Amino acid sequence: MSEKAAFLEKAQAHVEVWQADVEKLRAKAAVAAADARPKIEGEIKHLETRIAEGKAKLAEVARVSEDAWGPMKEGMQSAWESLRAGFEEALEKLEK
Repeated sequence: MSEKAAFLEKAQAHVEVWQADVEKLRAKAAVAAADARPKIEGEIKHLETRIAEGKAKLAEVARVSEDAWGPMKEGMQSAWESLRAGFEEALEKLEK
C-alpha cells in the first residue's frame, strides 16, 4: 500500500469514528435538560464542520497523483493532526 493510500485509509477511519461520536452526542442532546441542549447542539454543529473539513482534505488528497503527494504529505499530515486534535478537544468538552 502506498503512503498516500495508507494516509487516506487512516484518515477515513477517523472520519467514521467522528461521525459515530456525533451520533452519540445527538442521542445525548435528545435526552439532555432543556437548558443544556443548545450547548450540545452548538458543539455538534462545530464538530460537523470539522468533519466536513476532514472530508474536504481527504478529497484533496484523493485527487492528487502519487508524485504530487510527496511534496504535500508533510503539510497535509500536519493539517490533519491539527484537525484531529481540534475535534477531540471539542468532544472532550462535551463529555465532561
